[in-house]
Amino acid sequence: MKKKLTLHIGHHKTGTSSIQQVLFDNKEALAADGISYFCQRPNGKSFPRAKGWLYRNRKSKQFEFKINPTFAKELGKLNGDVLVSTESFSNIYEEAKLLKFKKSLDSYFGEYEVICYIRRQDLHAISHHQQGSKKLGSPATHIYASRPRALPQYNDSLQNYLDYNKKLSAWANVFGQDAISIRIFDKTTLINGDVVTDFLSCINNKLNFDTLQKNISNSFVETKLGHMLNDKKIKLPKVRQILKANDTSGKMMPSRKEAIEFYSHFKESNKKLNERFKVTSEEFLFSDDFSSYDEIGRDTWDEQTANIAISALLDVLKNKSKRILRLEKALELASNKPKDKDPAYAENLISMRSNKEKL
Repeated sequence: MKKKLTLHIGHHKTGTSSIQQVLFDNKEALAADGISYFCQRPNGKSFPRAKGWLYRNRKSKQFEFKINPTFAKELGKLNGDVLVSTESFSNIYEEAKLLKFKKSLDSYFGEYEVICYIRRQDLHAISHHQQGSKKLGSPATHIYASRPRALPQYNDSLQNYLDYNKKLSAWANVFGQDAISIRIFDKTTLINGDVVTDFLSCINNKLNFDTLQKNISNSFVETKLGHMLNDKKIKLPKVRQILKANDTSGKMMPSRKEAIEFYSHFKESNKKLNERFKVTSEEFLFSDDFSSYDEIGRDTWDEQTANIAISALLDVLKNKSKRILRLEKALELASNKPKDKDPAYAENLISMRSNKEKL
C-alpha cells in the first residue's frame, strides 16, 4: 500500500514560516505519530522548509519556477506518510509542470492532500511587497519590484501569482479536486484564530505544539526606505538596524480607493474559485469590507517620517566619516615607518588597506 503525501503549498504571508518552524521543531513527535516531515535542502542540510527544491528559471523573462527532478525521489525515501511544506509551490501554476511532478511522485505515493492558505489579494500584496523591502535581492522583489508605496504596481507576473482560481484549478486538475484543501487566512476563520492550530487540524494531528509568530511587519520608514535602497541596489544594513531599533512610524498602508482598485483585478476570479471549491458561503469568497483602510493612504513622506529616515542615514554617514578619518590617520602613520625598521606598522598598513574596501 503506497504512502500519503501532504503538500503545504503556501501562500507566502499566510503564516507559513510559523507553521514550518513548529513542524521542524517537533519533527520527532510527528514521526512518532506516523508523519515524516521533509526538512532538508538539496545539499542534505536540515532546514525548516523544503528550500532549494523549487527554483526560479533565470532564463525566462517571466517569474517562472522549475521543480528539481530528484525532488520526488527524495520525498519517497522517507518512512510512513510524508509532509512537505514550501511557499515556492505557490509559484507553480502550469498544469504541464504539475503533471510531470505528480507522475514522478506516483512511484512512491498513492494518496495526496494539497493544503493552501489564501488571503484577500490586497492584504496579501501589501504584506508580501513589504517583505521585499527587508533586504536587497529578496525573492519578493521579482514579483512586485521595489516600489516605495504600500501596494505594488499591477503587472502580469503579479496576476499569475495572485490569481488563486487559475493556480488552484491547475493543482486540482492534476491531483484531484478532493485532494485540495483551501483555507482562508483570517483570524475569524482560523481554528482558535491561530494558523498553526488550524494547519494541525488539516492534517488530523492531535499533538499540541506551542505556536509562534515570525516575519513581523516593518514600520513605514523602514519599509519605504528599504524599497528605495533595493531599487538603487544599495546595501546599508546599519540604516536598517537603526530604524528597527528606533522607528515607531507605524505600518505603510494604501488609501481605501487604491486597495479596492487593486482587489478588483481578482474579484471575479475569486468568485469562480468559490463556485468550484465551495470554500465559503459567500459569493465572492472574501469580505468586501475595506473599512480598515483610511480615505487617505499612509505611504508618502511627511515631515516626521522624512526626518526619521534622513536622521538614520546621517547617523550612518557620520559613523563612516569617523572611520575614514581614523583609517587615513593610520595609513599616514604606517606609511611613515619603513618596513625594515618597523614591521608591525607595515603589517598594520597592509591590513588597513585591505579593510578600506569594507567601508
